Amino acid sequence: ARYGISRKTGYKWLARYQALGMDGLQERSRRPWGHPRQTPYTLQQAIIELRQSGRGLRGPKKIRELLAVRYPDADLPGLTTIYHVLKRAGLITSTRRRRRVAPTARPFASVQA
Repeated sequence: ARYGISRKTGYKWLARYQALGMDGLQERSRRPWGHPRQTPYTLQQAIIELRQSGRGLRGPKKIRELLAVRYPDADLPGLTTIYHVLKRAGLITSTRRRRRVAPTARPFASVQA
């Protein structure tokens, strides 16, 4: 209470100091060590291979169907995840959005009422 920290924080800092000395009191990263639902590397490579193989360009829907045939027991990623894997690999480029209405060159007509 004297230092404005909780008892739990005080004991945590004390344990770090006893284990590592002054280096244990440095600020630590809060970034998680792993991602529990991250797509496995082998599945990512299979997605990239299925996109590049074959005659036409395959989209996420067809790639997911082919993955279901190739890996019947695997927990397959969603369509958006497949899209993001392809985009990170540089196999999909986003298209520029077009305006729905073409801009007019004439000014608006005057209002009478």
